[in-house]
Amino acid sequence: MAYARLPAWKHWLFWTAILGGLLIFLVLIREILLPFIAGMAVAFFLDPVVDRLERWGLGRLLATSVVSVLFFLVTAAFLAVVGPMIVNQVIDLVTALPSYVQWVKERLFSLSVELSESTGVDLRQRIQEALASSAEGAVGTLSEIMLGIVVNGIAVVNLVSLVLITPFVGFFLLLEWDHIVARIDQMLPLAQRATLRDLFRRMNRVLAGFVRGQATVCVIMAIYYAAALTLVGLQYGLVIGVIAGLLTFIPFVGSLTGMALTVAVSLAQYDSFGQMAVPILLYLLGQFIEGYFLTPRLVGRQMRLHDVWMVFAVLAGGALLGFWGVILAVPVAGCIGVLVRFAVRRYRISPFYLGRVQE
Repeated sequence: MAYARLPAWKHWLFWTAILGGLLIFLVLIREILLPFIAGMAVAFFLDPVVDRLERWGLGRLLATSVVSVLFFLVTAAFLAVVGPMIVNQVIDLVTALPSYVQWVKERLFSLSVELSESTGVDLRQRIQEALASSAEGAVGTLSEIMLGIVVNGIAVVNLVSLVLITPFVGFFLLLEWDHIVARIDQMLPLAQRATLRDLFRRMNRVLAGFVRGQATVCVIMAIYYAAALTLVGLQYGLVIGVIAGLLTFIPFVGSLTGMALTVAVSLAQYDSFGQMAVPILLYLLGQFIEGYFLTPRLVGRQMRLHDVWMVFAVLAGGALLGFWGVILAVPVAGCIGVLVRFAVRRYRISPFYLGRVQE
């Protein structure tokens, strides 16, 4: 049977409409996406483990059941043991934050006095005005963010939808993962099936490199920061370490947040520069390990995105979908990067680039 070949503009119009409609739909239902995105992430993360158990002779149902039960039991045990300590430290940190900022202001003002005396330039008034104009806003914003994390985080964790629906969604997506992939493959247009398969394989490598690799990096860095800062006696070292580690997947946000908290608490807690420098140096060592060893090896260069585009993706994702937009921004940007590189390759062999009509 012969099929009529559709013009290229109709293909572009069709897929643009599909993607645009999907984006609008996600924006409209963003308030209920949490358990479904979490379940999908769990299924995507655990699918290679289930596939390996299948190769060892286990059936898909048994392999999915074993992996799911172990994963959720370990997660629940970790939250039961560490969760209360983290929540208590977060509440204490939020309560003490204004006093810490006041300590930092006093330290900086005393430093400005010493600097003015040594240089002969009076900087005290300017520094005092700058601190007065920015500190209150910074404290208020940071306090609201952290209180929102505490209040909304506890509320979300206690939601029945997250506790019950996420394991349910994750289990059944993991069980049917291969069938879902096969069904999507059957729905691909025949004429473009080979091209779309290649694009999906590239996107899968991007997502796998980011989700599985970055999750491993986040866990390792959270353990390192929490253990190192707690062992050197830094107040709230556990919660600072966990926050810094788990926020590693958001470009620059995790590192800057952890650094700001570490410096602020160190300035307020210690009197001598030597004591103050120890937790800061440990944090910088973690940044070095994460940036030069862990992320290149575990995440790799699969994303192939410049840092500027990552920042833009995070801001755009936050504006569109809020918190989940920030989380999904980088992997989605990686997939968009695959599509853009494909479009550039096609453009460079098209008559628009070559300047002549292909025969």
